[in-house]
Amino acid sequence: MISNLIAFLILLAISVAIPTILFLLLRSSLCDLLRHTLKLQGGVTFYLRSFLLVLYLAALSGAIGISFDLKPESHFMEFVWKGAAGVSSSLQNLVLFISLYLILITILIVTLKVKVDE
Repeated sequence: MISNLIAFLILLAISVAIPTILFLLLRSSLCDLLRHTLKLQGGVTFYLRSFLLVLYLAALSGAIGISFDLKPESHFMEFVWKGAAGVSSSLQNLVLFISLYLILITILIVTLKVKVDE
């Protein structure tokens, strides 16, 4: 029982760490892109916060969908494989969300394209 809980908590920690790293890597360039496109600080803040929120929700939904119902006498590798299935599910949800967010931002840039004065 305690092994299942520990494995689930490790999966949750990994599922929170991955979106955090992704957000930190993408934040500055996404912020610059939004500032150039929107010209409205409230809009930039909204899109950045919604991006972070949905990153976390996508990753955690993949992790919570995995149930650690292994027997107490299970070997260590069974917990590892179950955790890997949870990380795989989280990453799958993240890739899907980032793809959809990329489409949304592309549409936003095309429709709100700022004309550069030459």
